[in-house]
Amino acid sequence: MTLKILEYKKEQLYSSHLQEIGGIKFTAREVDVIACILHNRGEKKIATILSVSHRTISSHIRNIMGKLSCSSRDTIIDIVEKSGKRKSIHQYYFYLMVSAAFKKQLRKIGTVVNRSTINCSIDISTATDEEQELVRFISEALSLANVMLQTIKKDEIVQSEYKIYFVNRELITEKNSALKNNIALLADPEIDQSLIEGLEYINFTPEANYYHSVFKLLENIIIHQALGKIVEEFYNEYLALQDSLADNPSKSVEFLGNSKVKSPNKAIISVSLLVCCIFFIAITIYNKGEHPEQGNHAISSSLTNPATQEDSSKLLLTKYFEDLSVCNLTRSEAEKNYSVIKHFDEVIRQLTSGKMQQFSANSFQPQELINSLYNLNSIASYSLFKEHDAEKAEKILLYGKKISEDYVSSRSKTLIDFSKLTAQETYTELSIIKDLPELYTITIYFLGRSHIYRKNIDQAEKYFKISKFLGHKLGLFEEFLSEINGLAIIKGDRIEQDIQNKNYAQAKISLLECIEIYEKAKKDPKEYKKDYRPNNRNPITTIPKTHVYNFINCTQRITRLYTKLLEVSSNNRQEQKTYMDKLLNLFVGSDASPGVLEMLIKSDDQLNRIAANTYNDLGYFLIKSYQKNLDLKKFAVNLAKKLNFADSDELGVIAQIFDVAKSLSRNTEFTKADSYDGLAKVYELMIKKDDISEKERQELLVKIKEFKSIRDEINKALKRVVLIK
Repeated sequence: MTLKILEYKKEQLYSSHLQEIGGIKFTAREVDVIACILHNRGEKKIATILSVSHRTISSHIRNIMGKLSCSSRDTIIDIVEKSGKRKSIHQYYFYLMVSAAFKKQLRKIGTVVNRSTINCSIDISTATDEEQELVRFISEALSLANVMLQTIKKDEIVQSEYKIYFVNRELITEKNSALKNNIALLADPEIDQSLIEGLEYINFTPEANYYHSVFKLLENIIIHQALGKIVEEFYNEYLALQDSLADNPSKSVEFLGNSKVKSPNKAIISVSLLVCCIFFIAITIYNKGEHPEQGNHAISSSLTNPATQEDSSKLLLTKYFEDLSVCNLTRSEAEKNYSVIKHFDEVIRQLTSGKMQQFSANSFQPQELINSLYNLNSIASYSLFKEHDAEKAEKILLYGKKISEDYVSSRSKTLIDFSKLTAQETYTELSIIKDLPELYTITIYFLGRSHIYRKNIDQAEKYFKISKFLGHKLGLFEEFLSEINGLAIIKGDRIEQDIQNKNYAQAKISLLECIEIYEKAKKDPKEYKKDYRPNNRNPITTIPKTHVYNFINCTQRITRLYTKLLEVSSNNRQEQKTYMDKLLNLFVGSDASPGVLEMLIKSDDQLNRIAANTYNDLGYFLIKSYQKNLDLKKFAVNLAKKLNFADSDELGVIAQIFDVAKSLSRNTEFTKADSYDGLAKVYELMIKKDDISEKERQELLVKIKEFKSIRDEINKALKRVVLIK
């Protein structure tokens, strides 16, 4: 095996040159001790290096002295020098020390970073002898980091959190789909690179650096920011060992390449150290340049400069996290995102403080850029829709937008100003890199959403027009979302301005146009790619017409618009009756189609937040209708029957609707604040009833104060710009 594993080289050196010293046979462990003695290590230090007890080292030294018929450490050194094996011992000691440093950092990972055992399996059914030998080394290394690697044969089923495979011609030919969701290792240097284009793998070919590859494998298995710092410590210790050995004129050490340090001359020493650094850098460039499609890139090549916290953040940012998603629609999706996003705290801190700007476009390889953009979109989406922090989301997204545009611009002979490009020109420029147009579209869409949250309507509209165009070109769901969650909402915001300015005629026209947009969206038969992921040849698709959530969402929007129509048609009782009938059908349903409440009752708990939002909308609609003295008796009776409410008058039914919304909402959701706001408004109407007693009135006033206090507390926590209902 030619893989650059110093542990393997140590074994080879022992087998070839050090089983006998001065005609006397020694075990490998005894040679370990002899090498340390020759380098003036005391018993306690040797015990630390070899990870054994002090008593064990004492026993080994007695055995060595017995074999050599001597009684002192100096005599051991003299015998070794006379045997002519000192040069081999020096090489052996270097390999021993690097191996010890490597194992020390692996143990640190296992005790500090990864305290719970992670079980993995590796399929060796088609592995060559060399690959099986490699598995032995990898398994020993991973076990120190508390990662257990079990070997399995084809079709053997075991319980493991990660499944590892060797990339070989058979798997490539069969296009084994199992590789897509697990970890692939490349050990065969003869495989045609064109066959593995687009496949994410970790390079264990003979040209790769073993330590670099093992740490990279651990990055795929263990998600923790401290990992980068521990790896940095290993590389620093390795360089220190090189420096220390080179400073000794009597030492001649073979480094990872074939260069040897034979002279104490400072110039030669400097050149030798430079060669070593270049070797590591070359390995990193090989892994990042020769295999740009790898999704999980390892340690920065900045080995001569200590890695910083920012370097660790970049490593985390450029790794592809399959569990991340831009979708936070259901609680289970949001919780899955949170389990990964919580590891990005330092990355987010650097991004929002502007420190991450040091990573220019040129510091990213193509796949690193794609992975980063995917992660940034997911983190920003979570910040926007679960944390309700539009300002933080915007900073994250603007960084993603900047590195995307700078990357494209850096590969052009002329400077590209994306702010002056048409949407078509933007698409043309982005298309030079696979997956970039899609992920950039998602970034732009979420930027539009963040500006809507912050009421920057003009800027939001600009972004939505771009994301709608790009989404259409790419078949992305963002085309659809840019219309219904973007441009139509902006249109609704301008309707609100018309209503406030008492421009009711224009408001009515715009409201009917918006209703038409959402009615069309409910029936959209087109298939869109949804939750787009890098290198995904089988993307998730959705058809709005057949999607329950889309039906509920669009119906919900339409009910809000009809509620506004009631407001601007206060002088036309016939129009009001028409809109009331429309709303009754939308909520309760008719013989022709089910109502949104029917859909919610049949849906599972995944849609709780959406259901709560719908009930709040229904409650607000009924409040406004009650205030306009519209006849709600028929409506209230139908609702009470449909929802199994207790018998009550109109206001009692409305209060029960807001109670349902409250019960379906968590305290960290804006729907909870709205339900308390709705209850406060209902109770304020109850106070005005003629038949209410003073005691009841006082009790309601206490409740109103309590509800408003809770409402304000939640809205403040969510940094929310409260929309007018």
